[in-house]
Amino acid sequence: MVPSPSIVGVAGHAPRIVLARFLIYHTDKALQVKGSRGPRNVSKKSLPQLKRVLWDVFSLYIRQRDTDEDGCGNCISCGKTLEIGTKDCQAGHYIPKGRGGSHYLGLPRFPNDELAERNVNLQCAACNLVEGGNFLNYEKGLRHKYSDEATDELKEAGAVNPIFKRLKPDLIEIIEHYKSLLA
Repeated sequence: MVPSPSIVGVAGHAPRIVLARFLIYHTDKALQVKGSRGPRNVSKKSLPQLKRVLWDVFSLYIRQRDTDEDGCGNCISCGKTLEIGTKDCQAGHYIPKGRGGSHYLGLPRFPNDELAERNVNLQCAACNLVEGGNFLNYEKGLRHKYSDEATDELKEAGAVNPIFKRLKPDLIEIIEHYKSLLA
């Protein structure tokens, strides 16, 4: 059975233990997928497969970072309360993927990439998908969460779209870094 934060307090499990089991299960699942995502061994994956694994691990890290010990957090755009593990709990980009978010700011370029981490935050499905990111409220949330200067730095980085190529060893190192933060 897959642990789910929705069973908090059931069968004598403390909320932290349930959340930890949920995160470990999904981290391992992201790194050891079969079928369309290629081989289980990370070092044998292709570059596109590694980028997908990195997104799976990175987005799980973002959702964990932006929630409390019980797995609850708030959407950065609308403030809605979200539970990790539900379909409504997503990691949304401030700088959209089409404007450099996926190649430059959407995925970390190196471990502890502050710009990428600031660019992706906990967001509800309605704001992320239906409202196209709810950009104006997202920016207000960023300014509140970080600062005006940090948000302006992120906007400037999003206006410049440098050519940045990640190599397989770099991606594997970044995957391992964020995986270690989840453990």
